[in-house]
Amino acid sequence: MTTDQYQIDKVKRNVPKWFKKPDQINSKILLKFLELDSHQINITSDKLEYECDLDTFKSNFAKMIDFTEKNSGKVFEIIDDNIYLWQPVKEFVLNEYRKIKDFPIFQNEIIYPDDIEDDNLFEGTKEKIIVNAYERSSKARKECINKYGYKCTICKFDFEKIYGEIGKDFIHVHHIKPLSEIDKRYKINPIKDLIPVCPNCHAMLHKRKPAYSIKEVEELINRKNL
Repeated sequence: MTTDQYQIDKVKRNVPKWFKKPDQINSKILLKFLELDSHQINITSDKLEYECDLDTFKSNFAKMIDFTEKNSGKVFEIIDDNIYLWQPVKEFVLNEYRKIKDFPIFQNEIIYPDDIEDDNLFEGTKEKIIVNAYERSSKARKECINKYGYKCTICKFDFEKIYGEIGKDFIHVHHIKPLSEIDKRYKINPIKDLIPVCPNCHAMLHKRKPAYSIKEVEELINRKNL
């Protein structure tokens, strides 16, 4: 049996088990990678560690890229500092992910307005970045809301106040950093780059490309209420 085949067999045994237990550390790492990858972001180990926010990230991740008998199964490979699914197991992992991603346990995410339709290609970087991926970052979102709260920054709508228990802890976050300033070296600052907004204001911000500023939409509301 080749070393490659040994690793492939181990991945085929372990990945389905991980997906059945989304609170397991390896599962969290793999699921977060797949979430980021679906938004076509370049994923470095630092980026993935930040997003996962796990105390044991480094030790667990190392066992997912090592080519040793004692690893967890080689799931990832690193090329030019970016993480990718290891090519021999890529299709298997993606197929297993497709089987489980529609389960209710994976559906308790914040609902967002329509994705930005066009891919933004920035001069000089040749890298494709979708803004919504930054707005959906779970750790960045948490840090933003810890700072600003769950009330819409623009119209001051408070979901819990209006809807009661079902509105508790519900809000979107909007990425306010200009797209022209984003490149592959960009690291999000949740306090400076994100702001809580309700779905209506969020949709209005994205009605224009480039997006309206917070002040512009505030002025539209104030003008309407005069």
